[in-house]
Amino acid sequence: MAIDAVCGVVCGVVCVVCAPQETLCYELEDFLGSFFHTGVPTSSNGTAWPTFSSPQSSNETQLRVMTPQFELVEDFLADECDFWDGIGYPIP
Repeated sequence: MAIDAVCGVVCGVVCVVCAPQETLCYELEDFLGSFFHTGVPTSSNGTAWPTFSSPQSSNETQLRVMTPQFELVEDFLADECDFWDGIGYPIP
């Protein structure tokens, strides 16, 4: 099964993971499973997958993938991005 590559088995080799990694794997499997089934990534723990907003949007929300729980982050690294925008660094 392809989902095994997310947690525990990669190319037929069983990987040993610690408890936080296992939590992360199950969370990702939860999102992916609901996305494959419904087209909308959801999680049973209540964390919402943020709706995509264009890079030109003034309010960008990202999903920080971490343990013990994923979290939504507003304007992640905004200061750093503003610096690069300020010196005219092109966005490819």
